[in-house]
Amino acid sequence: MNDAPIQIRAAVAADESAVAGLAGELAQSFPFSRARFEVSYRSLLDTEDACLLVATDGRDYLGYLLGFRHLTFFANGLVGWVEEILVSRGQRGLGTGRALMTSFEQWAAGHGCAMVALSTRRAAPFYRPVTPSGQSMSVEMTNFGPLGWMTDAAGYRYEARHPITGQPWPPIPAVLLTLWADVTEGGPGPDACLVNLYRADARMGLHQDRDERDFSHPVVSVSLGDTAIFRIGGTERRAPTRSFRLASGDVCVLGGDARLAFHGIDRVLAGSSALAPGGERINLTLRRAL
Repeated sequence: MNDAPIQIRAAVAADESAVAGLAGELAQSFPFSRARFEVSYRSLLDTEDACLLVATDGRDYLGYLLGFRHLTFFANGLVGWVEEILVSRGQRGLGTGRALMTSFEQWAAGHGCAMVALSTRRAAPFYRPVTPSGQSMSVEMTNFGPLGWMTDAAGYRYEARHPITGQPWPPIPAVLLTLWADVTEGGPGPDACLVNLYRADARMGLHQDRDERDFSHPVVSVSLGDTAIFRIGGTERRAPTRSFRLASGDVCVLGGDARLAFHGIDRVLAGSSALAPGGERINLTLRRAL
C-alpha cells in the first residue's frame, strides 16, 4: 500500500479515464455508459455550480466526489448537495471519504452555501441543520419514523417530512422498536428516531430534550462507530456534570429523574471503531414525540 498522504483537488480533463473507472463501480440503478459519461464529464468541468473532486496519493486514484450548489426556499438561499461520492474498495475506512467531504464542505462554504447535504438512495439523506440563531450545527442529521426532529430558523420541532427532499421519513427499523420495548417499562412505542452523524470534529453542546409532549416517556439512544465522550449533569444548566465514554453498541436511557438532565457530546475519538466507513459516530435516539 502506498503510504503517501491523501491529496484532494479539483478534477481536470486528464482525470477523465480514472474517474470513469471509479464511477463504473458506483453504477447500480442504471448501467454505466462510457459514452454518456464522457459527455457529462466534460460538461461538468465547465459548470460553475458543479464541484468535481478527486482523491489521489500521487500515484493512484482513491476516490471522487461530485457535488453541486443550488437555490432553496427552506435555507433562504444556496445549499451544497453531494450527488455522488465513491472511494475505491482498498481505500475504504482510511479517511478518504472524510477528506473528500471536508473539501466539498469548504467549497460549499466558499460559494455561499448555508448547509451541505448528502444524496442517498433508498434512505433519507443526512443534512447539516441550522439552529434558530442561524448557526450551522457540527453534526449531520436525518430521522426514522412518523415524525423527525429538526431545527431551522423557525425553531426546534418535529415534522413528518424531510426538510430537503420533502419525503416522509423511513420507518423505524424493527430492531430498534424491539430495543425500546426491552429497556422501557411498557407503554406506547417511539414515534421518532433522530439519527446524528458525528464526524471527527463534531460536538453537541449541553442541552435538554424537551420538545416532546410527555416527559414521562424516556429517551433511548444507541451509539454506533467511534467512541464519544458523553457529558451529563442535572436538570439545571449550572449543575455539576460528569463524563464517561459511550462506545459502539452502548445504549443510554434517560428516564425518570434523568429525563430532563442536561447532556451533550464533548468530542468523538476518531478512529476508535472501524464500524462506520471513514471513521465516524452514528447516534440513534428513540423518542416519543406526541
